[in-house]
Amino acid sequence: MTAIQAYIKTIRLDPKGTPHYFLFLGHAYRCLKRYEEAIEEYQKALDREPNHLFSHVHLAATYGLNGNIEMAHAEAEAVPRINPDFSLNILAKNMHHTRQKKSAS
Repeated sequence: MTAIQAYIKTIRLDPKGTPHYFLFLGHAYRCLKRYEEAIEEYQKALDREPNHLFSHVHLAATYGLNGNIEMAHAEAEAVPRINPDFSLNILAKNMHHTRQKKSAS
């Protein structure tokens, strides 16, 4: 089962679940460069929770990747409204796959 199939199944089994289901499904589509589908899933996450910070962040990034710079900027404007202290460092700290393992001394 692929990640996309797993997230779709999860959403089907728990249709009132967390916006994270749609966020992660959006990530899976974005990794495959299926930007339109990723945008659709990030929008669904925001339908669930309009102030979901990371859905706005990833939606803005995906609009940018898809070449829609105007929508990327419009979406990015929501971020400081939701969290004025947001930074790319905060994003990096929350993206577990970007963390480097500490070397053993």
